[in-house]
Amino acid sequence: MTYLGGKEGEGTAQTIINQQPPHDSYIEPFAGHAAIARWKRPALNTTLIDRDPDVTAWLAENTNGNLHLLTGDALEWLPAQHFSARTLIYCDPPYLIRSRAQPRSRYRFEMSLEDHERLLQILSQLPCMVQISAYADPLYSSYLRNWRHMTFQSTTRRGVATEHLWMSYPEPKALHTYTHLGADYRERERIKRKVTRWAARLAALPRLERLALYSAIEETINNPEAAAQPLPSMGAAPRAERPVTVLFTCQVSHYDKLPCVETYDSERDARTWTGGTPIVAHPPCAQWGRLHHLATVNPEEKALGPFAVSLVRANGGVLEHPAGSKLWPATGLPAPGERDEWGGFTLDVDQVVWGHPAQKRTWFYVCGCRPEEVPPIPAPGAVPTHRVTSSAQTFHHLPELSKHLRELTPPRLAAWLVGVARLCNPPEKGLESSFELTAAPACDR
Repeated sequence: MTYLGGKEGEGTAQTIINQQPPHDSYIEPFAGHAAIARWKRPALNTTLIDRDPDVTAWLAENTNGNLHLLTGDALEWLPAQHFSARTLIYCDPPYLIRSRAQPRSRYRFEMSLEDHERLLQILSQLPCMVQISAYADPLYSSYLRNWRHMTFQSTTRRGVATEHLWMSYPEPKALHTYTHLGADYRERERIKRKVTRWAARLAALPRLERLALYSAIEETINNPEAAAQPLPSMGAAPRAERPVTVLFTCQVSHYDKLPCVETYDSERDARTWTGGTPIVAHPPCAQWGRLHHLATVNPEEKALGPFAVSLVRANGGVLEHPAGSKLWPATGLPAPGERDEWGGFTLDVDQVVWGHPAQKRTWFYVCGCRPEEVPPIPAPGAVPTHRVTSSAQTFHHLPELSKHLRELTPPRLAAWLVGVARLCNPPEKGLESSFELTAAPACDR
């Protein structure tokens, strides 16, 4: 079933999706049948809005995944929200009546000229990434004159039409979805066949050789100049590094291979650490994550979260937990983009950019340095090779990752976290631990 003004036409949805950078949250304020949301790779959070209750009822029956469906007016909803830089909004409103081939009303809920002007005013002020589709019209050309703009041909019920797409962000260097890559059907099929062949060849290699190629490819994408440089001489003298302590690691981890790093795993009680160095903390997260209601209740293990927060604030360093962890509001940790009274800040990242096999959205609480001092985060665009159980709906075609590998910090991320910790000093406002812990800490990473 097609939808009037929908983007199901040959090449239309693909063109729009091929202009979408990586994002965590995705919103369609004028959803219709939401062809773009249904064809693209799902975001961590997706919100679809439409004024027509029949439309949202159709969406409820024909979409799945981590979706929020709202029946309401986007012009009232948008100004009341707070959007992060990792949010992408795609707007496909009812096109201006005067811009249509037959300028007459065709939707149950049309938009007046004033409505379109109000929408453009709202979108022009948003801090996130925005795409908007329309036919050519001076109102759009005037309001969006500083936005990136492209045109393409789409097939409508009345024949071929010229679509205009405006974007508030530069041309993306990486895409959120690669399955529709290509300028036309023939090129998309060629790329799909090529990807399938290469993926099969990689899958047939021995595991370590395959991982070596993954690492080289990722390095080439994220840092092409460094990847082209010859390996350093093995005879070079090692550089003295500032000591760092990593708390709550697995018994075998990639931290063990890093110089001047001391680790405390499940066999070595983290409560016995006497301080004196910046830390990287991976406290147990089962009772703090979004599935905390399924975890075994263990108050002593749960208390290790606030305990780790107090250590990071007293000594400087980094704390890692799943995005959305309940530990943040429980201990007053700042939301991404904010600071707390210790000068600490939170980074919202996806571990897949450091080589984690599965998509794993994570929050890092950093305390003891400034945000601008943090080493660069790898560019987005890395594609997961595995899935975790909770993402089966999204990556159902990928093999499932074991619990151990899901929790293991990738080697490049371990080195990055230690590098961040080495930049951190105890903040001016210290905090003494007030938590009485008697049980041995559980291993989390």
